[in-house]
Amino acid sequence: MEKIPFRRQGFGDNELRLPVREYPIIASLGESDLPLEKTQKAYEIKWMNRDLESIVDGGGYEGNRFTLSPIDSQDKVSHDYFYCTGLVLSGQTSAGEFISCMTHQAPSVVGSDKAKQRVEWIYSNYFEQFKELTIPSTQDCVLFGGTISKQSIMTFEHMYYLDQVNVFSEWINNVLGFEPTIISGPTRSENMSQSVLYETSKRRLHIKRWLRTSEQDAAFPLVRK
Repeated sequence: MEKIPFRRQGFGDNELRLPVREYPIIASLGESDLPLEKTQKAYEIKWMNRDLESIVDGGGYEGNRFTLSPIDSQDKVSHDYFYCTGLVLSGQTSAGEFISCMTHQAPSVVGSDKAKQRVEWIYSNYFEQFKELTIPSTQDCVLFGGTISKQSIMTFEHMYYLDQVNVFSEWINNVLGFEPTIISGPTRSENMSQSVLYETSKRRLHIKRWLRTSEQDAAFPLVRK
């Protein structure tokens, strides 16, 4: 297995060993509209509350409260991340082509144990497909979206968010050997949404949010139970 070098961050007990990604995802966050022409040409991940599970055109997957894009070289776009979170995985194939995938999931996908087992099986297989297609040192993954209450951090929204961070970090780490980076923290208003565009060949992630404040931009560290 190819060894991935590490960089150090912090000191003593707070020191982290973070992998040095050869081709990291580059993110921009703001109120500017997404590039219209690129958005129109991108593959759109549409989230809907559905009971059926099915394979979508191009190899993606639609399930109950989650959607997974195909894993390919297309640009990806998705809108209306209110309570939902999203993941973007990016990497380079042995042929030198950059490929990516994007997800859009509701907090409840990691709710009950029974639902979590089913979703874990689907997502883990999805991550395995990505792993088989890409060179380890070129792989990167980011997590974005989510909402917590602005009244108190001890709310269901807050716990749902932390559950997702913990669960997806564990699943990705189990398959790829590293945890996703939280590229934008949760908003503190249920009326704020995010639209996201990923340009695969440029490894550039555009996140559009409404007017930001320091409070709304709060990001939380990965928390282990």
